[in-house]
Amino acid sequence: MRILDADKTYMYPDVGHMKLWFDEFNGRFFENKLPPLELRVGWNGKHTLGSFYPTAEKCIITLNDWFFRPEEEWRNTMVHEMVHYHVYLKYGEKARGHGKEFKAEAKRISDMSEFDIQTYARTLVFRPKPSITDHWGERFDKEIILGCYCRTALEDYVDEDTYEVTKVERVQMESIFSFRTKRCYIPEIIDNMRNIRGEIRWFQVDECCQKLFLLPVTTGVPSFKKEDIYHSIIDETDLLDDFGPVKWTPLGTTEFREDGVQGYTPGRRKEDFRQNYFRDAPEIGRLAAERLVERYRVHPRWYTSTVHGTYSIKPACGEYTIQVDSRFKPLVAMTAKRILINPVHSEVMMAAVKSGDTGSLADEISRVILSRQ
Repeated sequence: MRILDADKTYMYPDVGHMKLWFDEFNGRFFENKLPPLELRVGWNGKHTLGSFYPTAEKCIITLNDWFFRPEEEWRNTMVHEMVHYHVYLKYGEKARGHGKEFKAEAKRISDMSEFDIQTYARTLVFRPKPSITDHWGERFDKEIILGCYCRTALEDYVDEDTYEVTKVERVQMESIFSFRTKRCYIPEIIDNMRNIRGEIRWFQVDECCQKLFLLPVTTGVPSFKKEDIYHSIIDETDLLDDFGPVKWTPLGTTEFREDGVQGYTPGRRKEDFRQNYFRDAPEIGRLAAERLVERYRVHPRWYTSTVHGTYSIKPACGEYTIQVDSRFKPLVAMTAKRILINPVHSEVMMAAVKSGDTGSLADEISRVILSRQ
């Protein structure tokens, strides 16, 4: 995966940065003639990065901390709002908005700096969850499959000559979902989406900006409530505005019809992952048995504790992780990336653990895994 903007720093805005930027740009572009004003961060009532709002008592610049954007974009937005402030002080209420006065000032600053002061307000639709932004950098080496849910909608078409209105079908991109094929059983997810109507267009991402990694990974049936995408993404322009340039390879389309699901589906089914565990059952049994017996010798109370965590083992194949956990409810559970084992649920296993018989314990773990076939 190639990251197109690896040199950029993404951030939420804060008042401290706003004050530094105001002082810098006031001296650089406005000869320090702009008087101090109130600086805020927060929801500005719009899906834009910033806003300028004058009142009879004071003027306010707000940066919208709903959005997680590159630092250079916040700086550009700050200059944009300061242009509004400058134009308001010079021309008053009559020069509100992005009129000729604003455009002239924006061009002056764009011509003399690295900034590109746009004469319109960008509307954004994606708000990442803070829990994702805390550790999103860990995802940069992961494969991304995008699923774009589309449906056909009837829209009015007006003939320019006769002004006759007719209904035409138009495909709308309603939502976009991020999958990891090595972690998600996409075929099973699709099986549980039979009640929807429309289609999902699948893309393999080859190159992208960092922002695309902020899309939540879909591990179950996708939510169509648009909790992260505030309103419908209607075409690729909106996608590029929010996530930056993306180079992708179309994979195919899954069609949801009344008579069933047809077409292409990426990823593998659960049975494909489980074959790894059946193949490696003897080795898994040996590694887990050694860890469990050693754990009992050093810390026997671990098996009855409700607070101690898991112990992980990485087998030589490196395709998955073995985890032993005395708090886990099933005896053995398998996912795409790990197999979990809790010997507490088996009298045979616990007897072997207490006696230190790693051979018998390994055989029993291997037998239980193979019994899941």
